[in-house]
Amino acid sequence: MAKSDANEIVGRLLKRYGRTFAEELSIDTKRNEPSLFRILISALLFSMRISQHIALKSAASFSRAVGQHQRAWLGVRGSSVLRALDEGGYVRYDLTADRRHRRK
Repeated sequence: MAKSDANEIVGRLLKRYGRTFAEELSIDTKRNEPSLFRILISALLFSMRISQHIALKSAASFSRAVGQHQRAWLGVRGSSVLRALDEGGYVRYDLTADRRHRRK
């Protein structure tokens, strides 16, 4: 695909939808850090079988919980990540299955 074709497609998408996910998450894509790391985390969430709304909320929740810099994520506890997912509305099926098992 030619660059002009790609630019036209991006232009049409932005005209139709208004903003990119990065803009909705206040990620400055012109800077290298921490934006690229936040984009990676967001991309992982957007690739899951969840709605874009939940992915956006979860990505924003991650950033609030852990911080903006990738170095902050190196020492993050699993409980902080799970809390951020819960706050974002992500349904964790490990808990759902565990709750069903307890009811029996």
